[in-house]
Amino acid sequence: MRSARLALTLLLVAGASRAQASPAHPQPEPAAAARAHADSTAEAARDSLRGKPLLVAPMDPTFHEPLISLKINGEGPFRFRVDTSWPHSVISSEIASSLRLHPDGEVRLRLPAGGVEDHEAYLASNVTAGEARIPALRIAGMDPAGIQAWSRSDYDGVLGYDFVKQFVFEVDYRVNLTAIYDPTAFVPPDSGYPLQAGADVPAVQAIYDGKHPAWFVVGTGLRKVLFLRHRFVESRRLWRGGDPTEETQFWTPAGTRRARVFRHRRLSFGDRALEVGTVLGSMAEEEQGGDAPTFDGELSALAFQNEGLRLTFDGPRGRLYIEQPFGGKSVFEMMEDDSPH
Repeated sequence: MRSARLALTLLLVAGASRAQASPAHPQPEPAAAARAHADSTAEAARDSLRGKPLLVAPMDPTFHEPLISLKINGEGPFRFRVDTSWPHSVISSEIASSLRLHPDGEVRLRLPAGGVEDHEAYLASNVTAGEARIPALRIAGMDPAGIQAWSRSDYDGVLGYDFVKQFVFEVDYRVNLTAIYDPTAFVPPDSGYPLQAGADVPAVQAIYDGKHPAWFVVGTGLRKVLFLRHRFVESRRLWRGGDPTEETQFWTPAGTRRARVFRHRRLSFGDRALEVGTVLGSMAEEEQGGDAPTFDGELSALAFQNEGLRLTFDGPRGRLYIEQPFGGKSVFEMMEDDSPH
C-alpha cells in the first residue's frame, strides 16, 4: 500500500515538473524555486507515507546530531540536542532558574560510557516542540559548563529518551532531517526490531561479530560509534580473537577511560548487517548506579550515517525501524533526477 502511494506521489510530481517546462524551450527552475518545490514534494511524500509530522527540523551540520527548538510554558525557544542514550532530559540550571521551574527533588543521571551523577530535578510544564506537546516533564538541572562539556557546543539542554519515547522519533541521514510524529497517526513500516521491554533507553538486540548476542543502547548523540561494556568484553574474552592487542584512552566529562580497540567488526540485526570500522571495549567496570538496567554496549546512530539509513524510534510500540528510504534516494534526489534539463 505504501509503495503504491509513493509511486503515485512521484508520478504526480514528475507530471508537475514536466508541465512547468515548455516542450520547445525547457528552462531550468531557479535554485530557490527548485528547493522550495523539492521541499513541498518531500513534505507531501512524507505525509502520505508516514503520517503528518508534528515537527521537522534539520540536524546539526557539524556533528550530524538531532537538534530541536523547545518551548517551556510558552517561553523560548531553547536549543536542545537530542540524545536517546540519556534516560533523563537535562536543562541548563541557569535557564531553569530564569523560568522559575518548580524544584522536584533529585534525579540520578546515568551517563554514556559509564558514570552516574546526581542533579536537582525540576518540573517543566507545557513542553512543546513544533506541534509535539507534553503537559509536564521532570527534567534535571545541569550547570551550563557541564552541558557544553557533554555536547561540545553551547546548547541549552539535552532531550533524553523520557521525552522521545512518548512520540515516534525519526532520524533520516539521507536528508539530515529529524521528525516527530504523533504515534496514533503514524503509519509504521512493515517490520521493525523490538526494543528491550521496560528499559528507560532504547536498547536493541544484535549479534556481535557473528556469534555474540548482545543488547545495545542506540544513542543519537553518541560520538563513539560502538562502545562495549567491560563485563561483555571480559565474559566473551573478546581480546582473544586473534587481533594484535591495541589499547587507547578516550575522554569523557566523567573521566578518562581505557579501552581495547577492535577493528572491522560486524553487527547483525536480523537480516541487516552493519560494518563497524572501530570498536572500543572498556577495560574497567562502569558505574551503573542503583537498579539501572545493564546493557552490553552503546551504539551511536552515526553508525548508520554512511549507509544512508533512516532510524525511527517508536517508543509507544517498543520498536526500532532501520530503513533504506525510498530505495536508497531521498525525495529531493528523485526530484532532481526527474527535473527537466
